[in-house]
Amino acid sequence: MKMKNAIKVFVFFLIMSNLIGLSVQASTGDRQTPYSAFKKHKITYQYASFYPKRTMELQLKEIYNGEEANRIIHNEYKDNPQPKNDEEWILMKFHIKYVSGPEESLPMGDFISSYTDQNFFTPDGKQIRNLGPAPLFFGEFIGYDEFSVNLYPGGESDVIYPLLVKKSVGGYPWLRIKTNSNNNADSYAWFNTNPKYVEPIDATSVKLNKTNTRLGAGTSEKLTAVIQPENTTNKKITWASSNSSIAKVKTDGTVIALKAGSTIITAKTSNGKLATCSVTVVPVLKVVSSTGKSVVNNAVVNKNITVKITNNKLKSKAVTKNGRKITWPSSNTFTKDGKYKITVKDGYGKTYTFSFTIDKKHH
Repeated sequence: MKMKNAIKVFVFFLIMSNLIGLSVQASTGDRQTPYSAFKKHKITYQYASFYPKRTMELQLKEIYNGEEANRIIHNEYKDNPQPKNDEEWILMKFHIKYVSGPEESLPMGDFISSYTDQNFFTPDGKQIRNLGPAPLFFGEFIGYDEFSVNLYPGGESDVIYPLLVKKSVGGYPWLRIKTNSNNNADSYAWFNTNPKYVEPIDATSVKLNKTNTRLGAGTSEKLTAVIQPENTTNKKITWASSNSSIAKVKTDGTVIALKAGSTIITAKTSNGKLATCSVTVVPVLKVVSSTGKSVVNNAVVNKNITVKITNNKLKSKAVTKNGRKITWPSSNTFTKDGKYKITVKDGYGKTYTFSFTIDKKHH
């Protein structure tokens, strides 16, 4: 009874822990989990504490780097700066909407600037310095550079941001935008411009293929965890047993039953979602006399003997009497005098034997 109560308390604790640990949105736009610049995001923008807050929406539509970007810059105006051998142009085409804020013009070069060290960074967090003067656009991008576009609330436009950088930058800078300015406690939204980057998606739930199971000592069974949603980016599961002396669990969810008792197997996702399975481990054989007392291996008794096979992965069972094979009684009870040997094989390749002697003349 104490064991059952302890298990109930443990399960209650797990459920409450799961409820308390409700997941937050996986990609929070910080340095650890940046937004994908290619997804549309609505953010708050505040340049400084004495400036009003604005609501902005932005999405990176195209990014060009290397020879392609160099060619575009040259085609826009043949006298635009050409990169040195260890340099390259990076050209970013954003679609930006000024959602709400003061009824005044917001220059896009103020919102995001290619020519300060405040907005663009390498993936490892180093500020990027633009090495060249601003290129001129007289072709496809005329009128869309950051110095030409000004937006009022409700307005939206494509905006071109060019960077002349060292090739060591890697071609895909990170963008940082100040979302709140509060003296020295500024906060920022971070964006990854690499098109291969996928925003992390946390698990919302995890379920096991079983919520309870019964195993014979010495056997094993693999539990399967299903994580939702299916496109969760981190599918790692951590397995644990509340009583590893009763049953332990491997990293792939295989439960190994060790001895009789009860335990709780827990599957935990990387963001703390939980699922549990109650495991009851029973002896492979339960041998009792007609008086209900347990019979030990190799015992000599003067009562009828009942043999119950509790292993739920039974493959075969056999019995011999005085060295000769006999039919297993349908009642599982042995009544005749003789020396019996029980042999049980389970589905995991293990063989168990148990011997006893019935001698009703024995006192």
